Amino acid sequence: IALFLLFGLIFGLFLYQLAQYKGAYYSINGVRLFVSFSLIILAALAIKFLIVKFLGFVFNINKLVTEYLSTLYLTYFNIGFVFLPVTVCFCLLTATLINYILWMALILAVVIFIWQYLRSSVNIVSSILFHKFYLFVYLCALEICPVLILIKALNI
Repeated sequence: IALFLLFGLIFGLFLYQLAQYKGAYYSINGVRLFVSFSLIILAALAIKFLIVKFLGFVFNINKLVTEYLSTLYLTYFNIGFVFLPVTVCFCLLTATLINYILWMALILAVVIFIWQYLRSSVNIVSSILFHKFYLFVYLCALEICPVLILIKALNI
């Protein structure tokens, strides 16, 4: 639970600093904006984990769901540890160096996502024989679409 809270707070702080850096305007600001970002991230992750756990119960694949969720936990917490120094550097460095920090964080996050998802996808696809279309629909609906909505909401 502590790592879950750490990821939500770090990523909320990162989004808050990124919104301040980009000059995005919201109806709330300051600590309330940071808390709002953090709560939205935590709620989205909790809902996602509950939906996946429920789907595992419905389709009677609890072992695979537990393995998949542990992979998600590892992925998010590793990215949380990547963004911890990034958020510290974000507030201490000048504006010219922030772009380099953002690109480095993005590259590290993408590498972590790709590594964890390839590792878990190979294990899941080899364990259960189901149509690959369902895996594609799942990845689009619960993995890619929320990121696109978040990018659109932040006007990036």
